[in-house]
Amino acid sequence: MKAKKYLSDSGRRKFLTRQLPAGALVCLGCKNLLAAEGMKSMPQEIVQKSKYQTDSGMTTEDVFKFAYGYSLPIFQFMEKKLGKERLIELLKGASAENSEGLMKSFTKGVPGNMKTLSDMVKAWMSSPPYSNGFSYLVTEESDTIFEIKYTECPAAKFYREMNASNIGYAIECAGSDKMAKAFNPRMEAKSAGNMMKGDDFCIERFILNT
Repeated sequence: MKAKKYLSDSGRRKFLTRQLPAGALVCLGCKNLLAAEGMKSMPQEIVQKSKYQTDSGMTTEDVFKFAYGYSLPIFQFMEKKLGKERLIELLKGASAENSEGLMKSFTKGVPGNMKTLSDMVKAWMSSPPYSNGFSYLVTEESDTIFEIKYTECPAAKFYREMNASNIGYAIECAGSDKMAKAFNPRMEAKSAGNMMKGDDFCIERFILNT
């Protein structure tokens, strides 16, 4: 079993911004200022193409907060207009349809067996930003079962802090079974725990019925 750990560097950034004197911050920025001067002589087309590919200076937690924080106020506005039950119903349907479509596009032409699914999930979780955003253990793995236990989830953390875990569950978790069946019609997904619902962990269990 392999564990992935969520790492945060927010303390270091707080120290730099709150404790260092202003003069030191200016010195720390000298290198960037000199680089900016050099960029003036570069063709504008190169500058425009390259600057958005540089490190934004955000932690993984910041990335998730930015992504979810932008859309949540929109969903909360819709909730006021449509009502909570109607909004959740629509979000669950949209999430399931989106998950189904993504899975079909990812797995076109690949074997619909459990090893292929487990390899795909592990590949996702080993890629940024997920690799630094989640802590998990593979708790069971066979030809017919793949079970994974998450102990840290930035999405659940964000939605719970914003008292919007019902919206988070509808968007992030409700489409799991639809996604599994898109991978293989004989497969199903079950959950024995979910952080969006207040549990300390999430368990996703994929079962291939023979």
